[in-house]
Amino acid sequence: MKLNIVCKLNAKEYSPELQGIVSALSTINDGLYIWDEGQKEAYDMFYECSPDIVVCMDRGISKALSGALEKYKNTKLVAIGKDLPPHSSPDLVCYLGAEGNDKYNLLPAIDIVQCQYQPAKEKYRSEITCISESETPVIHDLSHFAIKCFSLTNRLRYPNYIGKIAPSEITSILSSTSVYLDVEGNNHVLLSSMFNKTPCLSVSSTMFDTELMPQPADTEELTGCIKSIIFKKKFREEHVKKCYSFAKKNTYFHRISDIFSLLGHEKYSEESLLAIGNYT
Repeated sequence: MKLNIVCKLNAKEYSPELQGIVSALSTINDGLYIWDEGQKEAYDMFYECSPDIVVCMDRGISKALSGALEKYKNTKLVAIGKDLPPHSSPDLVCYLGAEGNDKYNLLPAIDIVQCQYQPAKEKYRSEITCISESETPVIHDLSHFAIKCFSLTNRLRYPNYIGKIAPSEITSILSSTSVYLDVEGNNHVLLSSMFNKTPCLSVSSTMFDTELMPQPADTEELTGCIKSIIFKKKFREEHVKKCYSFAKKNTYFHRISDIFSLLGHEKYSEESLLAIGNYT
């Protein structure tokens, strides 16, 4: 018997953590209820769904939701983020670096349901691709390469800036480049690159150690790393193999397995790990 799981979403906000968790939960649980509080009030949703679990962002915990949880005491609330309103008392709080009782250290992971391979497209072709929300001199220092830059929300002023993209375009963009270059420590896009077997580098602080993600000391060293990836087949293949192996061990199925276990649903925790094989 499946659980009644409700995920509260806000269409105006994009959270890779919540998206990844929703994708994995939906697959394991054979579906879930997506709730927009602007369309349906909290008490009406609880009356119709009788949820076993409600998942939402910290800022999405309204007073009405907290009030409904007081009445429906068997429902467990999972909050993503640490900025909790004073009226809330989640059963589990998930964020990077979380410690203590009723908390889960939510490490960055790969949404392998949504990040399956997509073929390259000519309009995305490049030697180096960068997806970021801010500008950096690093891009100008690499002008001797064919670079294309994209963003998800902010418009950038690079000469080689192509435009804003939807998250669904990322895998095709990664398939169309020789090297993905991270400039702001975006672990989620780096993991997508690793899982799609696109060589990647970073000039920022990330979750990866230097064996997996070299830290170039300057532009000259960065240029050398990029040239090695592009022109040295053995180096590129070894780098891709190590990165793909890491990504397969850090999926949102791993994260919801932990979450299910902490909530006392061991059967679903085990099924979450078994589901990985359907996507790798």
